[in-house]
Amino acid sequence: MVATRTGQSLRAAIDVLRAAGELVTVDREIDADYEMTAILERGGTGPAIWFNHVRGYDLPAVGNVLSSRRKMALALGIPEGDLLQHVLHSLDNPIGPRLVDSAACQEVEVPADSGLCDLFPIGKHCEREQGPYIMSGLLVAKDPTTGKRNVSINRALVLPGGRLMIGMSPSHHLFRLANRAWEQGKALELAITIGNHPAVLLASNAYVAIGDDELGYAGAMIGEPIDVVRCRTIDVEVPAEAEIVIECELRAGERHEEGWVSEFTGSYENYGPSPAARIRAITHRRAPLFQQIAASRSAEHMLIGGVMIEATVFRAVEHAVPCVRDVRVPLGGTGRVHCILALHDPLPGEAQRAVFRRWPTPTC
Repeated sequence: MVATRTGQSLRAAIDVLRAAGELVTVDREIDADYEMTAILERGGTGPAIWFNHVRGYDLPAVGNVLSSRRKMALALGIPEGDLLQHVLHSLDNPIGPRLVDSAACQEVEVPADSGLCDLFPIGKHCEREQGPYIMSGLLVAKDPTTGKRNVSINRALVLPGGRLMIGMSPSHHLFRLANRAWEQGKALELAITIGNHPAVLLASNAYVAIGDDELGYAGAMIGEPIDVVRCRTIDVEVPAEAEIVIECELRAGERHEEGWVSEFTGSYENYGPSPAARIRAITHRRAPLFQQIAASRSAEHMLIGGVMIEATVFRAVEHAVPCVRDVRVPLGGTGRVHCILALHDPLPGEAQRAVFRRWPTPTC
């Protein structure tokens, strides 16, 4: 199973959605704070939304790129009904990334102390949160012991003084890599990339073992290696076709009290302090496109993780109940807490075994 080539950039994916009638344009001026999130949330599983005029910025923004399974399938060049099996095939047959010497994501470099919110329409999402969040950023880091890459998607709160609070729990792979670096007396170098191809976004949510390279799964989803380029100031490689790259480091003991943050459940949570990163470099394409994922209970926020959970559940159940045919993690359960299993002609007791196998879910 190989996907039809759809390019490696967000722009290429947008072109596919536009041709399929899955993109609408907002020409009136909108505000990055609250208004963009409100429009995206109300857009639900409808077309992706392109914002031509964000107040105070000369660059466009886009969101709801992956708020439906149809748009995911279009971006991967496959029929919608093949999505689960395509993800499973990709997890079983990764294609490692390809290193290139130059990349679009490094066409422009700006000073590291440039205000991120002056450069990009990051915006505030929900009124009780401290400030603006990067919600579509992929975090790329390496294990300081093995050198193996980890790619995840984490919220990043923009702080004064060229810093970002990175939302993560102690069970997350990224947190474990940071602890390993700190134990060795080093900072953990990491890059945040914004505006990535949908395959890279989906792969970043894969529930796989620590040390597995999510970019290999992304490559398998599009049928070719993901091109990567070395960062300017840190020993990390990032997708070459990303729109924006923020190079950072996480130092031991530097934390920020986050306070209330909106979750996919539609409620606020207070997780306490999280590690704070220091920005070392900022690069981007000429005339970059900013990608936004609405926080809280928005379709895209829930579905990106839900589709990858389906693959994890399918594999877990399949080992115990071979008659499993399909898995669906619906939006009604916020893409996390409801799961529907389809079994073909199950034997007595197999339905119960399937349910019991469904519960353990590894941490990404």
